[in-house]
Amino acid sequence: MQGNTILIVEDEPILREILKDYFHNEGYEVQEAGDLCVALGIG
Repeated sequence: MQGNTILIVEDEPILREILKDYFHNEGYEVQEAGDLCVALGIG
């Protein structure tokens, strides 16, 4: 699954870290944000 990127938007840091580790281990490049404003680049 080379070259695929996933964006995780989650306000709970522990859950975000678990999701990030899972998807990274599945071969995804992972971007993360703590809220929607940050994800959209307006925060």
